[in-house]
Amino acid sequence: AEQRFSIDMECFLAIVRVFFPERATELEEVQRAFAAEFDYTKEAARQREATAHCSALEGVAVPEPVDHLHPASRPSSGGKVRRPNGLCTKDVLVMERLTGKSLATWSGEIADMLSFEEGTTKEQFLS
Repeated sequence: AEQRFSIDMECFLAIVRVFFPERATELEEVQRAFAAEFDYTKEAARQREATAHCSALEGVAVPEPVDHLHPASRPSSGGKVRRPNGLCTKDVLVMERLTGKSLATWSGEIADMLSFEEGTTKEQFLS
């Protein structure tokens, strides 16, 4: 998939550079952003950053990636490293499993509550 995407983007960029050169820079940025999505080690780093940013928020949990920095990758009591590189690779992203409400469920409940307080429907409140 990554290789096909890269070929498709290069062909598309070639056309844009000829017929719409003023848009080439924007499309090149999109290409770079999508290329990063094909490497889950980079996604794990972003996930770890999000986990750190949200750590001080009471009641909010962001799953930690099971990468080389995860506790499971550290030496056990016997001194052996169980998973020295973690479980995240370029092709696989593994995160801790969390229990509780998803962000989608929680935000829906908040929208219900706020719209009720405003005396409107959730749809009207969100529009």
